[in-house]
Formats: sequence, structure tokens, C-alpha cells
Amino acid sequence: MTSIRKLASLTILALVLSACSREPTPIEIPPGASSVEGFPLAVQGGAFQTQFTLHATYPATPALDFFRAHIGTPWVLCEWTGPEWSRFVDAQSEKHFTVFQRLYMWVNPEASRTLMLSMRYHAAENCGDAPDNDTQQILLVEHLATDVAGEIKQLQLRCPAASNVAR
Repeated sequence: MTSIRKLASLTILALVLSACSREPTPIEIPPGASSVEGFPLAVQGGAFQTQFTLHATYPATPALDFFRAHIGTPWVLCEWTGPEWSRFVDAQSEKHFTVFQRLYMWVNPEASRTLMLSMRYHAAENCGDAPDNDTQQILLVEHLATDVAGEIKQLQLRCPAASNVAR
């Protein structure tokens, strides 16, 4: 009888642990994506990064358009940096380059998760008002256990349907 109870206890423990697993949300990748990679990130609470490349003429946003259509409830899309591309010079290495970037964040308060989308072009430092290539680098980073309300407030996200989360 004791071994049956131990087996039942172990089975229940296994079910509880699997229910609390920190697996990333399955997310479809846009057609035409190349150099697709996905890997866990060692951050508190856990995170998972997926990165890939799309060929798109600036200022197109095929990744944003795709994910808007494929990431649904309970996720809420928040605007982060604005509807326009930002531009800055990355001078962290000897060879400086210009980065054109747009950032968005989906939040899922029920699951305590966030999903950051970064769309970037890297171009010559003096490229002008548009990138000199059509290679759009995409990063998706899902934080698996996060204070969603705190993230909304800290990053000053504009989340129309999740505004009550930040209170």
C-alpha cells in the first residue's frame, strides 16, 4: 500500500510540475523567413528568443503584419516606440553603423508573459534616411514569468486593452 501511495504522490507531483513548465508559447514564423534560430535565454524567470531574417523593402513591416494576424487572445498588442521607425548610430564597436528599428510588445497578464518584437535594419553609418539594403532582422523575445503591470509602466507601453493591468 505504501508504494502505491508513493507512486500516486509522484504522479501528482509530476502533473503539477508539468503544469508549471516554462515552455515558450508556440509561435508560427512568417513565410520567407531565413536563418531561423530559437534558444532559451538565462534570465530570471526564463526567456526564449527566436530570431530570423526577412527580405523587405524599407519601411515595410511584414513581421508585424504577420504576428498581428497570428497572435491572438489572451495576448494584447502594445505600442512601444511609436508607429514610425526610429534611427540611431550604433557606435559600440570600431565599425559604426546605423540601426533603423521598430519595437512592439504583446502582453499576456493571465500567464505573466511578455513577447517583444524588434524589427531592425543595419545600414552604413552615413546611409541617409533609409537603409541601404532590404535585410530586416527580426527578434522575438518571450519573458516567461514577468510582472506584466510593472513592464507596462516601466517601458511606458501603450496597451489599449490592457490598461487596467498597469494599475
